[in-house]
Amino acid sequence: MQFVTKSKNTQTKTVQLFWMLILCSIIIQMSCQKKSNENCSSTEQAFIGKVDGIKSGNVNQEIPFTVYFGLNNGCGKYGTVIENISGNTRTISVNATYIGCACTLMAGVISTNYIFKTSQAGTYYLKFYQGNNSYIIDTLTIQ
Repeated sequence: MQFVTKSKNTQTKTVQLFWMLILCSIIIQMSCQKKSNENCSSTEQAFIGKVDGIKSGNVNQEIPFTVYFGLNNGCGKYGTVIENISGNTRTISVNATYIGCACTLMAGVISTNYIFKTSQAGTYYLKFYQGNNSYIIDTLTIQ
């Protein structure tokens, strides 16, 4: 009859592994707990990567554009579209809202709609903010 015995070295490694797992579990739980003075929401300007829409239209017609923008992490979602008007130039940017203290690192691209409408004919320039003073510029002719 043979007996299988663990060596002292194997038992020591098993105990060390057990305590290492307990320690890691405690550290993870502490890092995920929300602290009462921590602000877990913010709004940031998103970077627009692509815009789809037509290039001409008529006075008083709503012209839709699909605006694709990036998020920094998994807590991000659409916030607001901001439009600044200067003559026939419209500068459009998107703010994303981030809510949550423990966010996944998964960044994503989502879309929203921007509606252009004017009561005057002419050529209009739509500047969609890409970040670092860079823009996607669409020229729109209104008759």
